[in-house]
Amino acid sequence: MANLDQQFAAFSKFGDTKSDGRHITLSQSDKWMKQAKVFDKTITTTDTAICFNKF
Repeated sequence: MANLDQQFAAFSKFGDTKSDGRHITLSQSDKWMKQAKVFDKTITTTDTAICFNKF
């Protein structure tokens, strides 16, 4: 099983062949969270967008 750093790099490169794996977009992080089944009625993509745009 991949560790957190490896997972981050993999998802940050998803759909972006030029990515070096150090930065992640909102859509890439949402895909990761969907795959990990983090989203439900309490946590939504709107919540991640609000948090993502704060940083």
